[in-house]
Amino acid sequence: MTSDQLQAEILLELSAGRKPGKLGRLYNVVVKYRDEGGSQEAAMLSIEALRSRLAEADDDTLLELLDFVFGWCKPELQIWPKKGGEH
Repeated sequence: MTSDQLQAEILLELSAGRKPGKLGRLYNVVVKYRDEGGSQEAAMLSIEALRSRLAEADDDTLLELLDFVFGWCKPELQIWPKKGGEH
């Protein structure tokens, strides 16, 4: 999956409205991106680029998603686990 495809899949999920489980589906999109070889930095840049184009409600959701990408969450939920005891 390319960064453009990541953005497209995120936009598709966001356009679905306020369906329950939206953040979980977005999380799974980013995990799929990682599993297909996508980097943490490219994911962060892609999500940040989307933030400037979307409504505030979507911005809040993307900020929550970035917490998982950056690793600012429980260790078991980090999409890219921190190495060597980083905090």
